[in-house]
Amino acid sequence: MRNNDMLTNNNVSNSRALETLSRIPLSTFSYGALCSWTFLYQFLVNPDLSRYTLNAQCILMHREYHRIITCAFFHGSFLHLAMNMFSYMALGKSLEKRFGTLFMYFTVAWSILLTSFLHVLLTLTGSIVTRDSSLLNGHSLGFSAVLFHLLVLESKCHDPDASHSILGLIHVPSKYYPWALLIMLQILMPNVSFLGHLSGILCGTLQSNNDGIYQKYLLPSIDFIHRCEQQSHPLVRRITSLQSYIHAPSFSLENNDRILFFFSNNNAHDTTTILSRCLARATTTTYTYMYNAYRKVQCTIIMPSQENNNRDNDDLHNGTISMQQRQQQQQQEPFLSKESDMV
Repeated sequence: MRNNDMLTNNNVSNSRALETLSRIPLSTFSYGALCSWTFLYQFLVNPDLSRYTLNAQCILMHREYHRIITCAFFHGSFLHLAMNMFSYMALGKSLEKRFGTLFMYFTVAWSILLTSFLHVLLTLTGSIVTRDSSLLNGHSLGFSAVLFHLLVLESKCHDPDASHSILGLIHVPSKYYPWALLIMLQILMPNVSFLGHLSGILCGTLQSNNDGIYQKYLLPSIDFIHRCEQQSHPLVRRITSLQSYIHAPSFSLENNDRILFFFSNNNAHDTTTILSRCLARATTTTYTYMYNAYRKVQCTIIMPSQENNNRDNDDLHNGTISMQQRQQQQQQEPFLSKESDMV
């Protein structure tokens, strides 16, 4: 009897777990599973995480562009993964039920790329302004930049006058919630990536700007999503018929049929929105200038000795100064100094 009871309890628990997983929308489940499988790979293989983190020095100088993607899926610890996944499940389910599975696939994919790009750009800007090259050697990883991106979108979908609680300590208006959480987390956990979270907020603000490039050229329209979902290909039909797949909303909107994120009473001239747009535009338009300035700083400050060695090697290679001439010059230098002292 006890064995039968244990089996029935196990069956009930397994069925509940499967039912819980089936309720998670497909896009949210896919990205969450990818992060979980990546951490399982970390646990079994124990790779060198410094090869997969977001590092501006490695991306700009060594062209290790894979870090732009891998940094989002690798995590530093199980607690790090658990906190990010719990937050992602809540945000992803809410947004995916509102805008559909295919739209969220595009949103998270672009978020991974653009948050990493902005993070590198902000790091490069800070390194040049402060003349501190050590900022470029910082490592960051995790899904938190994407979470702040989704957090901005979620806050834009609600009444801006509604309030959100931050860790049960204070209540702030919905439109200021991502910024308040950014500051609060930085105070409570100084080791978290401030620039990573900030880049997520900037990307979310750019996406919620309905007249911007992000909405016009990067994200699909509702009409495009509907045409994709109505394809007669067997694989497409099988995916769209899944219980966890959420179809795009069946209403048309203005602005080239794009999905709008602003609440109807939201103020488009919000201070945080203006600040985010200014920062994003400034960093984007000055990327070439900053990169050239960084190369100049590196040549003049970071590696002066290496430059001198390279020049000497070039001179020796070109034959302008032979080894014998250099030895003769070194032998004559003490005599010349003595003669100059005597004069």
